[in-house]
Amino acid sequence: MPKKSISPKARVSNSKNKSIHRVRKRISLRDRLGQLTIRAACRLLGASGDQRLRQASRFEIDLDEDVRLVGDTLTCRVPDRSVAGGRAIVSIVEMVNKPNGMHFHCIG
Repeated sequence: MPKKSISPKARVSNSKNKSIHRVRKRISLRDRLGQLTIRAACRLLGASGDQRLRQASRFEIDLDEDVRLVGDTLTCRVPDRSVAGGRAIVSIVEMVNKPNGMHFHCIG
Protein backbone atom coordinates (compact mmCIF):
# COMPACT_ATOMS: atom_id res chain seq x y z
CA MET A 1 0.00 0.00 0.00
CA PRO A 2 1.46 3.38 -1.00
CA LYS A 3 2.19 5.94 1.72
CA LYS A 4 -0.10 8.89 1.78
CA SER A 5 1.55 12.24 1.62
CA ILE A 6 0.34 15.00 3.87
CA SER A 7 -0.35 18.24 2.15
CA PRO A 8 1.44 21.34 3.50
CA LYS A 9 -1.89 22.81 4.56
CA ALA A 10 -2.65 19.80 6.77
CA ARG A 11 0.60 20.28 8.72
CA VAL A 12 -0.15 23.87 9.63
CA SER A 13 -2.09 24.04 12.83
CA ASN A 14 -4.39 26.80 13.83
CA SER A 15 -2.52 29.14 16.19
CA LYS A 16 -5.75 29.80 18.11
CA ASN A 17 -5.76 26.19 19.30
CA LYS A 18 -2.21 26.25 20.65
CA SER A 19 -1.82 26.85 24.32
CA ILE A 20 0.69 29.53 25.15
CA HIS A 21 3.02 28.87 28.05
CA ARG A 22 4.72 31.94 29.41
CA VAL A 23 7.72 31.55 31.62
CA ARG A 24 7.74 34.00 34.49
CA LYS A 25 11.14 35.37 35.26
CA ARG A 26 12.03 34.55 38.86
CA ILE A 27 12.84 37.73 40.75
CA SER A 28 15.30 37.66 43.59
CA LEU A 29 14.34 37.99 47.23
CA ARG A 30 16.11 41.35 47.30
CA ASP A 31 13.95 42.65 44.44
CA ARG A 32 10.79 41.13 45.93
CA LEU A 33 11.41 42.87 49.28
CA GLY A 34 12.37 46.09 47.50
CA GLN A 35 8.98 46.16 45.76
CA LEU A 36 7.07 45.51 48.99
CA THR A 37 4.71 48.32 49.99
CA ILE A 38 3.65 49.15 53.56
CA ARG A 39 0.16 47.84 52.83
CA ALA A 40 1.54 44.56 51.44
CA ALA A 41 3.89 44.21 54.44
CA CYS A 42 0.93 44.61 56.80
CA ARG A 43 -0.94 41.85 54.94
CA LEU A 44 2.09 39.54 55.15
CA LEU A 45 2.36 40.10 58.90
CA GLY A 46 -1.24 39.06 59.49
CA ALA A 47 -4.25 40.58 61.24
CA SER A 48 -2.23 42.92 63.46
CA GLY A 49 0.40 43.70 60.81
CA ASP A 50 0.06 47.48 61.02
CA GLN A 51 0.47 47.36 64.81
CA ARG A 52 3.55 45.12 64.49
CA LEU A 53 5.17 47.52 62.03
CA ARG A 54 4.58 50.47 64.37
CA GLN A 55 6.11 48.51 67.27
CA ALA A 56 9.12 47.58 65.16
CA SER A 57 10.07 51.24 64.75
CA ARG A 58 11.39 51.28 68.33
CA PHE A 59 14.26 48.90 67.51
CA GLU A 60 17.74 50.20 66.74
CA ILE A 61 19.15 48.04 63.94
CA ASP A 62 22.64 48.54 62.52
CA LEU A 63 22.42 47.53 58.84
CA ASP A 64 26.11 46.59 58.62
CA GLU A 65 26.15 44.53 61.81
CA ASP A 66 22.64 43.11 62.12
CA VAL A 67 21.38 42.47 58.58
CA ARG A 68 22.64 39.82 56.14
CA LEU A 69 21.33 38.90 52.70
CA VAL A 70 22.89 35.66 51.49
CA GLY A 71 21.37 33.93 48.49
CA ASP A 72 17.66 33.48 49.10
CA THR A 73 17.77 34.28 52.84
CA LEU A 74 17.56 37.61 54.65
CA THR A 75 18.55 37.46 58.32
CA CYS A 76 18.17 40.29 60.82
CA ARG A 77 19.22 40.37 64.47
CA VAL A 78 16.75 42.40 66.53
CA PRO A 79 17.45 43.65 70.09
CA ASP A 80 15.39 41.69 72.63
CA ARG A 81 16.34 41.69 76.32
CA SER A 82 14.14 38.66 77.03
CA VAL A 83 16.28 36.40 74.78
CA ALA A 84 19.63 34.85 75.74
CA GLY A 85 22.28 36.96 74.06
CA GLY A 86 19.94 39.95 73.93
CA ARG A 87 18.99 39.54 70.24
CA ALA A 88 16.23 37.66 68.42
CA ILE A 89 16.95 36.40 64.92
CA VAL A 90 14.36 37.01 62.20
CA SER A 91 14.73 35.21 58.86
CA ILE A 92 12.93 35.67 55.58
CA VAL A 93 13.54 32.83 53.14
CA GLU A 94 12.44 32.74 49.51
CA MET A 95 10.20 29.70 48.97
CA VAL A 96 8.25 29.44 45.75
CA ASN A 97 5.73 27.00 47.25
CA LYS A 98 4.66 29.48 49.96
CA PRO A 99 2.11 32.27 49.54
CA ASN A 100 3.85 35.40 48.25
CA GLY A 101 6.98 33.30 47.75
CA MET A 102 8.38 34.00 51.21
CA HIS A 103 8.63 32.18 54.53
CA PHE A 104 9.12 34.08 57.80
CA HIS A 105 10.79 32.62 60.89
CA CYS A 106 11.79 34.13 64.24
CA ILE A 107 14.09 32.59 66.83
CA GLY A 108 13.96 34.17 70.22
